[in-house]
Amino acid sequence: MKIYWSIADIPELKKLPPSKRSEVWKACYLKSFKHWQSWVGMLVLGLSSWLALKLFFYLLHLVSQWGLLLFLPGLIAILAFIASVAFLISQNWFEQTRPHLRDYIENHTP
Repeated sequence: MKIYWSIADIPELKKLPPSKRSEVWKACYLKSFKHWQSWVGMLVLGLSSWLALKLFFYLLHLVSQWGLLLFLPGLIAILAFIASVAFLISQNWFEQTRPHLRDYIENHTP
């Protein structure tokens, strides 16, 4: 699996100048939501955020019992969890958008 750190890493947009790249991305990125995979990704992100919030409140409860001993490691773990879920979903989103980018570039670029 190819990792895309930004829209500049997407092969279809790599050769375009930054202003055109941004224009093409804005025209196409919402089209990825025609695919069920994008909606499942949003659902997973929402559920993960809910779970992280529940864990955060549980962590605050532990702080009242144990002091700050567990707070920082627990907070780092929660943030790492959300960041990893968001990263994986963004990779899916890039993959779902690529066919729309190809179509747009073929039809709108001279």
